[in-house]
Amino acid sequence: MLLQNAIIDYALMRLNGKSSKKAQKSIVLICAENSPIWKLALSAIELNDANFNVTFINQPCHLRSWLALVDQYPDTPCIVFQEGVWRDNQSKIISQKLAQHSELLLCGTAAMVADINKTQRISSPEKIFEHFCAKPDSEF
Repeated sequence: MLLQNAIIDYALMRLNGKSSKKAQKSIVLICAENSPIWKLALSAIELNDANFNVTFINQPCHLRSWLALVDQYPDTPCIVFQEGVWRDNQSKIISQKLAQHSELLLCGTAAMVADINKTQRISSPEKIFEHFCAKPDSEF
C-alpha cells in the first residue's frame, strides 16, 4: 500500500512539474471505483514523458462521476480504467456514452467482460501508452 501511494504521489509530482513549450496532445485518465489507481498512475508517467498533456484524476470515481467528467472533455481522448464487472444497467449507460463520445476508451476487465467493441477499449493500463503512441500524430 505504501509503495502504491508513493507511485501515485510521484506521478502527480511529475505531471505538475513538467512544462514544455512544445504543443502537447491532451489525454484524460480516469480511474473508476474498485480499480488499482497506481496502475493508471504509471501510464500517466509514460504518457507525460512522451509529451502528452495528461489530466490524471487521482481519485476513484463512481459511474455517474466519471460520466460527468468525460462530458467535460468532449474532444479529448478519455480513458476510463475499470476492473471487475458492470451490472447490466451500467453497461447500457456506458454503451450510450460510448455512442455520444467518440474519444472515450474503456480500459480493464469490465470492458472486456461487457464485450465492448475492441476499437473502444484497451485491455490494460500497461497498453495505454502503446495504443496512443502507435497512432500518427495527425489523429489527435
